[in-house]
Amino acid sequence: NPFEVTEQFIQQFNHAKEQKEKEQVIDMARKMLIRNKRKAGLNTMGSGNHVNLPLAWTELAFLVQCKEKIQEEALDILLISLDQAPMHPDQIPVLFFLAESVLYWICTDAVKQSYLYACEVKIIKLGFLTILRLFIFHLTGLVQAFKECKFRLHTYLEGKLMF
Repeated sequence: NPFEVTEQFIQQFNHAKEQKEKEQVIDMARKMLIRNKRKAGLNTMGSGNHVNLPLAWTELAFLVQCKEKIQEEALDILLISLDQAPMHPDQIPVLFFLAESVLYWICTDAVKQSYLYACEVKIIKLGFLTILRLFIFHLTGLVQAFKECKFRLHTYLEGKLMF
């Protein structure tokens, strides 16, 4: 699928040098954003046959690694989706992935800044919404089976990982 978000595409996007190449990857990234907006069900409050929240959230998290405007748009879509989508237990693995990603981004990028940019504030909001959902699932007892994910997240929270 040409619109599938891959690590290779993220690298190509961030390292594009020539203007024509930049225009091509920006166009492709915009198409990926539109596709993921639909998969996230932004116009349908996160429900419908076309919605696949775990896949959309994962691909949007990859697109957050793109620079500039694409990063901002991916964060905006993620924030809206996480805020409005209904909760379902099949979201738990991707929520752990998002929580780990947010903590990694904060530990590697935001702490090096003397002040926060709008992007970092959005990442912190993303972390809040993600951990809030995980906490609600925890209160209902649905995260018990995710011992390895909880251990990895705990490691990030303790700051034991070296960056």
